[in-house]
Amino acid sequence: MNNFDQKSVKDFWNSVAHKYENTNNNVKFIHYQRFEQSMSYRLSYNPKKILNIWSRTGEAIPFIKKKYPDAKIFNLEISDEMIKIFKNKFPNEIVNELNFSKINFKDDYFDLVISLETIEHSPNPKFFLDELNRVLKPNKNLIMSCPSAFSEIILNIYEFFFDNHGEGPHKFLSSKDMKKLLADSNFFLLEHKGFIFFPIIGKITGYFNYLLELIFNSLNLSDIGIRQF
Repeated sequence: MNNFDQKSVKDFWNSVAHKYENTNNNVKFIHYQRFEQSMSYRLSYNPKKILNIWSRTGEAIPFIKKKYPDAKIFNLEISDEMIKIFKNKFPNEIVNELNFSKINFKDDYFDLVISLETIEHSPNPKFFLDELNRVLKPNKNLIMSCPSAFSEIILNIYEFFFDNHGEGPHKFLSSKDMKKLLADSNFFLLEHKGFIFFPIIGKITGYFNYLLELIFNSLNLSDIGIRQF
């Protein structure tokens, strides 16, 4: 259990919803990497029902629809204000409020679950993973990203110099703890990679960062990445 509750998480994201997208536009290289990477995996099947948890303002929707145009996407988001923005941008998409205590879908419902930068905000990460396992069909995939524990230092440095929407109530997990939680919730880890080793924006530094990712992941040093998949 973390030392925060669902209400505090919801209140925070409601308070920053108005500047969430504008702030992230300043770091698109880092922000959009999560969507690009999540859609780069080749599944052995074609998912028909996808859970996108949590959806924020819907920025992942174009990436998911491009990769899986025939899939039905169900989006969950904890912030009421984020949901308003989502509905304005994507009026034809399904979005409902996220309740960390109970994901309101029946067992074995989804072919694919996408959870990007979510578990660190869950009051009870183990229960959250148990719920994802419950709604996911057997032998289907969970694609998850989360900041590493080391990211807390990077975040503090960045927010000292630049404007940011902040992370609110959270706890960044180490790779070791994350892997243990996945195993305890009966997930089998197929792949683990680290990304964003050099968090500076620009074409040259972006290329340098890409090379670092290739090198470190090939050497099984994925734990060093600021973002873990």
